[in-house]
Amino acid sequence: SVAAGVVCGGAVSALLTVPASVAALGWHRVLGPLDSPDPGAFAVATASDLVASAVTLPFLALVLVLVAGGRRLARTPAGQ
Repeated sequence: SVAAGVVCGGAVSALLTVPASVAALGWHRVLGPLDSPDPGAFAVATASDLVASAVTLPFLALVLVLVAGGRRLARTPAGQ
């Protein structure tokens, strides 16, 4: 469940970030050195990163809840 949460969160983040960054900066700057991008393009890429972070926070929360819940369920009560 942890791996699934990490993979799903990463996939959602990539789907939000990569297209916006490529549209704003171009493939050559996304894949290669960033150099000195246009401030507007850099702002768009940064905004897409912030949106992706906000959207993927629920995936992180889900992973944390599943891990904590799994540990709690795996423990046997004292005296049994």
